[in-house]
Amino acid sequence: MSDKIFELKNVSFYYLDKFPALREINLYVEPGEKIVLLGANGSGKSTLLHILDGLLFPQEGNIQFFNQAINENSFNDEKFNAFFRKRVAFLFQNPDIQLFSSTVKDDIAFAPLQLDMSADEVNKRVDEVMKFMRIEHLKERAPHQLSLGEKKKVSIGTVLSFNPDVLLLDEPTAGLDPRSVREVVDLIIEANESGKTIITATHDLHIVSEIADRVYVLNDEKRIAASDSTKNILMNEDLLHKTNLIHIHEHVHEDLWHTHTHAHHDLHEHEH
Repeated sequence: MSDKIFELKNVSFYYLDKFPALREINLYVEPGEKIVLLGANGSGKSTLLHILDGLLFPQEGNIQFFNQAINENSFNDEKFNAFFRKRVAFLFQNPDIQLFSSTVKDDIAFAPLQLDMSADEVNKRVDEVMKFMRIEHLKERAPHQLSLGEKKKVSIGTVLSFNPDVLLLDEPTAGLDPRSVREVVDLIIEANESGKTIITATHDLHIVSEIADRVYVLNDEKRIAASDSTKNILMNEDLLHKTNLIHIHEHVHEDLWHTHTHAHHDLHEHEH
């Protein structure tokens, strides 16, 4: 009996049944791991996360969650649906999709309320999550009045509020300033250290070494180009170049040509 949380075999997905978004994806995730789905924009990372969350279903291949098949019919089973939804939480790239209540407190309380917790239990859970997220000062604020960084942190709070085992994070640091990126990365690390399994889709090479034990790299053909330890992936400059995660830039300094490796993220690293 496998103890894998997720196992995907030869999974392919096509939008409108004809536009390929993922091709022959094979991957697995074990409890307590930090996994990164790394790829340039358009490589299929978000689609793969949606499939892992049971929001989309592939036309080809098989998916298992703790040895149980995931498909459209499986979610018609109330017992399986409850088993899955209590254990897996999805963080959308755009926090405005995640936040819809009149206050931060109400947004974080929403999921626990759906689990029929008592009022005292819900209030306790909200307080614990807000303390963990260090957002107690935002409790009575309206989400639409928050900065992007604050919204991202509150969104993470909403998925932590019902204490899931697995977090699926779609570009959690996209658009954030360096300090907010640091705060979100720290929260991901702390959540993993508390026992959560974290699967993050990103193209930001700066954060991968901290938020991943293993990395799956997707390419522009919507396939997994490589899977390996984080260290081996980040040291593979040829792979990163071929998958459009870095590019080679040449320019002249005092009549001498210099070649720099540029990563496709907000802050550049130069290697001479």
